Amino acid sequence: MLLILVACAVLGFFSFLDLFEGSWGKVVSEDIHLTLGVTAYLFAIGLICQQSGLIGASVVTLLGWLTNDVVRKTPELARWQWSAAPMSALVLLIYVCIYVA
Repeated sequence: MLLILVACAVLGFFSFLDLFEGSWGKVVSEDIHLTLGVTAYLFAIGLICQQSGLIGASVVTLLGWLTNDVVRKTPELARWQWSAAPMSALVLLIYVCIYVA
């Protein structure tokens, strides 16, 4: 279960970093893609912090940052970056379905 949350947090971290490149009003009104990814990231990192503590959440955030740098600097991977937010929401939905069942 923790691995699912880590995947969700790492994928959502892309949107979390993109959030600081734009203006706040645009994120809420025009760009649902960022809102979806940031929501998934914050939810997952909150659950990881609850289960593994602050050190676990910090390690996952650093892993997300490293993954983000690798993807942005590799041209072949950079074109798949747009799919990070929907995939993080999908992974979060899978986690919720498993947790409820």
